[in-house]
Amino acid sequence: MSARRVRASLAIAVACTLASLHAQTEAPKTGDLKTHEKDGQRYVWIAPGKFSMGCSPGDNRCHVDESPTHTAEITKGFWLGQTSTTVGAWRRYRAATGKDALPDKDNFGRLFNEGVGDDSYPAVAMTWPEARDFCTWAGGRLPTEAEWEYAARAGSNAARYAYIDSIAWYADNSGKGPIESLRLWQTDQRGYPQKLFNNGDAPHPVGLKTPNRWNLFDMLGNVWQWTSDWYSASTYETGEAVDPQGPPTGQKRTVRGGAWYSIPTLVRASARNSYEQESRNVFIGVRCLIN
Repeated sequence: MSARRVRASLAIAVACTLASLHAQTEAPKTGDLKTHEKDGQRYVWIAPGKFSMGCSPGDNRCHVDESPTHTAEITKGFWLGQTSTTVGAWRRYRAATGKDALPDKDNFGRLFNEGVGDDSYPAVAMTWPEARDFCTWAGGRLPTEAEWEYAARAGSNAARYAYIDSIAWYADNSGKGPIESLRLWQTDQRGYPQKLFNNGDAPHPVGLKTPNRWNLFDMLGNVWQWTSDWYSASTYETGEAVDPQGPPTGQKRTVRGGAWYSIPTLVRASARNSYEQESRNVFIGVRCLIN
């Protein structure tokens, strides 16, 4: 090979190397994906920004704790799980740490977690400390309520980022046939769990519904998701406007998103719920955040 061709080949190789390095160091854009080595799950980049937090304009299903609507600012970008944590990721965690398995059935005998035999299902029934510890092991943390809602809305001020049946598994559509869960709840709250069981309602594998504009699946429906915040019904009246962290203390932790068990009025971007942090519920899971 001539000296000119050698120089040309070297120049091309150097250019390719520099382009590769530039691609690796270029700032990610909202919606970009990466696979995390520790838990094996995919994460989506969410850039910083401002959004309207709380009850959406024209939404007449809001509860008192979703008001007042206010502007919140997220000043630092973050990676958020593209789906809630899966059975497969939790199994990986257990293999690395020796932790006990999560419950594999409920009082009805319905199978969950490793009892389902499918790693693509959402992990459920972990306590808040267990959810926190999983995210810490993965190199991250639980999202705040504000970070969660900012990501769920994905730039939309609507109560839901699309038609509910296209984006969410909830009580009406997560069983063998369609039901009117709101009517069942209003007429027979005590019998509600049995009726859902009779209909075959249960979680579904993650990522089967349409994602939001930022490439996140199941932000609404399938499983409620633990957040880092203590719950307070009045937190929006006194809360911070920049990187809100929630109240410093409380009795319960906040969950967001609704679940396969939920009536449709709870499957909204601003809907809030709370549970004691040591409780185990087969309709609660976790989605981790990595800075």
